[in-house]
Amino acid sequence: MSDQDFVADPQLQIVVTQAAAKCVEFVKLKFGKTLDYSDNSVNEIESVLAVLHQSIPAEKPSQEDIQDYATLFGSYLGETYRKNHGGEWGIGSGTVALGIGSGYLAFPWARAFKRLTHGEEDGVDAW
Repeated sequence: MSDQDFVADPQLQIVVTQAAAKCVEFVKLKFGKTLDYSDNSVNEIESVLAVLHQSIPAEKPSQEDIQDYATLFGSYLGETYRKNHGGEWGIGSGTVALGIGSGYLAFPWARAFKRLTHGEEDGVDAW
């Protein structure tokens, strides 16, 4: 997606950094997996999101709870990309986005939300 309306937001970077750190803690505590912001760690995130997706029918979380998880996992995904390939957080197309250069935007929070709600067809491992 084009970044014509993208505005970098240093405050958002702080929020995302904190959320990504919470994601690392959550995954370690609940799943016993260690995340290290490597590209390969995205496979671990995919496996955790798969488990969470499968638990949605039984657990019946609210949309707000699902969005909270999407924020945590999306922040980790975006931070992993940013640390390894560059980019900056901001607002684009009216929502949280990661400007990844060459005029492109990624939407890690939305991607994590889709993975949680839609399933493996919106997997994050190839992202």
